[in-house]
Amino acid sequence: MLYLAGDDVVPDRPGVVGLSDALAGLVQRLQRMPYNPSMHLVILYDGSTQGDSKIYVREPNGLRDVTEQVGSSDHWIGAMPGSAGARELDTGSAVTLRNFVSWAKATYPDPQYSMLAIVDHGGGWAPDLDPPGQPRGTGGIQAGGWRGMSMDMTSNGSSLSTRETREALSGFGLNILFFDACLMAMIESAYEVREVADYFIAGQNLLFARLPYQHYLADLTNRTTPATLTERIVERYNPGPNAPYTISALDLRQLRAGVADNLAQRINTLGEVSLAALPDPAPADHALVLALTRAYNAAQKFDYDSLGVIGARDGYVDLVDFARKLNADTSIPANIREAANAVVTAAVGPTGPVVIAQATRSGRFRNQPLNLDGANGISIFLPLGERDYRPTRYDPARPELAYPERQLSYYVQCEQLTFACDVPHWGALLERLEPTVMIIRTGPDGLPSDYTPANIIVDRREFNPPFPLAPPEQVYLPLVRR
Repeated sequence: MLYLAGDDVVPDRPGVVGLSDALAGLVQRLQRMPYNPSMHLVILYDGSTQGDSKIYVREPNGLRDVTEQVGSSDHWIGAMPGSAGARELDTGSAVTLRNFVSWAKATYPDPQYSMLAIVDHGGGWAPDLDPPGQPRGTGGIQAGGWRGMSMDMTSNGSSLSTRETREALSGFGLNILFFDACLMAMIESAYEVREVADYFIAGQNLLFARLPYQHYLADLTNRTTPATLTERIVERYNPGPNAPYTISALDLRQLRAGVADNLAQRINTLGEVSLAALPDPAPADHALVLALTRAYNAAQKFDYDSLGVIGARDGYVDLVDFARKLNADTSIPANIREAANAVVTAAVGPTGPVVIAQATRSGRFRNQPLNLDGANGISIFLPLGERDYRPTRYDPARPELAYPERQLSYYVQCEQLTFACDVPHWGALLERLEPTVMIIRTGPDGLPSDYTPANIIVDRREFNPPFPLAPPEQVYLPLVRR
């Protein structure tokens, strides 16, 4: 199952691409791909043109449009928007995603294995905001905001929050879930869907829009296991030369409640023992605050503000690299170092690791270095360089709807993230450390003058929408022998 959400806007900054054309090209490649009788291929496509939503199934002679058949079935709940031949689906709606998967699973019951790839925008964990139509949200980006998945601009800027990914997909028993979207290989995102699928594929940084699904699927047989396909996708993701990237596969079964002392529990323990060693409030010059900040400063970060470079203050950090830096710091109490090492072992250790496959390439993009050498396959929210007060929604036509909001307030809410409920000490640690971070990142609107505390620097640089990177152009020259 491929959920191709390309109803976006044309980006106005160099080096990134909208997905509408890229996904239309993918559909054409899947049409031309040799038919594989070992696979049922079902595609939902939504581009940027009004009324262009389609649902296809792959048959021996190519793709067949079954949109109207799907809309009239008992497995599509509610009326399909638009008219016959001109449907306009809201790919940012959890209902649309659930309807699509429900219909596909009912039409092809009892498959040996099942995989869903959601190909779209992403920006890491995303809060669930006001639904469309609420006074505060009308006309702006909804649900997951700019960093929500499956952003649909025709449908008033809807998108899927982290919570909605679980709600839309619960109960389907998927074997593989591929979030083919930027910045989604986060523990917060993976933990939310740990009961949805067995394996999870995603990237820690911005991804490229090559989308070589014909290569992922070409040699599937009835003997291809989910683990094999998962590792194959990671191996074949490589988008070509001169394209820095990181992609990883996670074993979600290792995050479930039945696994004793799993990675989430070990992160919670790391937060707990760190909190126990910190006074409340924690002064900025406390030895452990300084040590945690040193580990953050040295750890691999990812482009969480989508500026096209990895900044020293970015708030998404490689979990394993950070924990390793903590474990190596002999100034830190032994129990905290041991807890950090336990996190590393659960994530990438030799027995039952969460990260089972990972591929990384550093390089340059648009003459800017992208160093990803410290990537280990799984990230975590760690805003120790700047407080994340990004505008959660923004409508450029109505700038009064830009609201800088403290994202940590969302992060620690159980109703937003299952990770927050099950790993409460991590969020509590971030809240304890927040007053020691002296920069607030707000975007262009800044904070009200009467709100800004003393001795705080307000950084008004934009948080860009996380469009995928444009693949580097390749020019093939003739080989001339003399």
